[in-house]
Amino acid sequence: MNKQKTIQTFLFSFLIVFLAPFTGVQAKTKKAEVKLNFREDGTYKIVQFTDIHWEPGMPANGLTLQTMSVILDKEKPDLVVLTGDIVTAGDPVRGWKEVIQPMVDRKLAWISTYGNHDSEGDTPRSEINEIVESLPYNINKEVPGLSGEGNFSLPVYTKDQSIGSVLYFFDSHAYCSSYMPGSYNWVKTDQIEWYRKQSDEYRKLHSDLPVPSYAFLHIPLMEYREVAKSSELLGHKGEGVASPELNSGLFAAFVEQQDVIGTFCGHDHNNDYVGVYQDVALAYGRCTGTYAYGDLRNGARVIELHANDFHFKSWISTPREEDLFFVYPNDGNQQALEEAPLPAIELDKATLKQGLEYRYYEGPVETVNEIEKLPLIETGTTNNFSLEKAKQKDHFAFKFEGYIEVPETQTYRFYLLSDDGATLSIDDQLIVDNDGGHSARLRKGAANLSKGFHKITLLYFEDYMGEELEVGLSSLRIRQGDLSDTMLYYSPK
Repeated sequence: MNKQKTIQTFLFSFLIVFLAPFTGVQAKTKKAEVKLNFREDGTYKIVQFTDIHWEPGMPANGLTLQTMSVILDKEKPDLVVLTGDIVTAGDPVRGWKEVIQPMVDRKLAWISTYGNHDSEGDTPRSEINEIVESLPYNINKEVPGLSGEGNFSLPVYTKDQSIGSVLYFFDSHAYCSSYMPGSYNWVKTDQIEWYRKQSDEYRKLHSDLPVPSYAFLHIPLMEYREVAKSSELLGHKGEGVASPELNSGLFAAFVEQQDVIGTFCGHDHNNDYVGVYQDVALAYGRCTGTYAYGDLRNGARVIELHANDFHFKSWISTPREEDLFFVYPNDGNQQALEEAPLPAIELDKATLKQGLEYRYYEGPVETVNEIEKLPLIETGTTNNFSLEKAKQKDHFAFKFEGYIEVPETQTYRFYLLSDDGATLSIDDQLIVDNDGGHSARLRKGAANLSKGFHKITLLYFEDYMGEELEVGLSSLRIRQGDLSDTMLYYSPK
């Protein structure tokens, strides 16, 4: 390049940079990679602002900024997530620059998904995403080629630089075509397929185990309608669920991949509740904007993640108070969480064999307490709790005994699905009671266990018409699933 051309190029670049603030032209720069890290204590805090409904020049905009600023100063988050309907009228460039000022002032990383109102003006959704990605401290990381804008995932790293959690962000789109059912659009199949592939890739980096994950979007999934029927919601339910009428299967993918344990949305301003459906917490944020409709005091939802744990805490924060504290898992076993752990049994693992011992009986009973009064037909060993050794369809019973080895001291949650009656005991303490004659029924219980071996006993009987037995386990580190053969042992005679 000759000297004159070099000078011309320099002058042109200088003019673009110098004049950009006055002309609206923005110099495109490559966004620096941002790595999210858990704190030293293994926590990571997110503040979710939603439904701000910002319009530049409105007289009460200062109240919204004040709400956001007070919450950020009080909660001191690691990340801010905006879940849609943020700048909904007026000049989007000016609006977005104004509304993010509380994060810019505090040098806080922030992310935005988009709502149905964000692109109702003349500016296409793709240009809004470009505006957002150009702003200070934004860390959106668009995956090209997917339906919508703002689809991406970000891992959160532990202090040893392994992945401790994953955050997923989805465009839930806006409105569907007039010939399709309902008013609101849905997450598309290519977005869901992308999520499945991402989940599989993260699993490979996590000892082939699911990574505790969280999903953020604007419009609630159809499954929010199911959780809304629960009597165990925590928070306000001030209106219905304005979800799509078509279920494209994102929630089913979450359940099948066994990693996402919490979803967080906005959209319905009078809802801020959280409930658990199919072992996934479905949560609304608290409406943040002064000009948004709604009866609730403006605020935010706070989410506190715990590295490598299928466990999080969440609450609603307003300038006046913190309220509606939620803990996941939330299954009514608070008493077990507060009790001292049962001590482990000292055993030489080298002398044990994997599996369980069983005793098989035949005859009619109405409760597990009557099982050992029946004629004993057979004894033996089995890999796990199973009815395969039964020799007839009805009127039989089993007693399984052995040891369960738990990998660390913490609370373990057990589930017992049986038809008919069954009970599960740990160290001779009844943990799950599913006794009596009944069709297939699920019961749960919890025990605080010290690391090591614990005696495990299961009694089961089948009366008539159908037989079923399934035993599962979960903990903060173990996603709920069938009890693994590798955790069960017996001492050979």
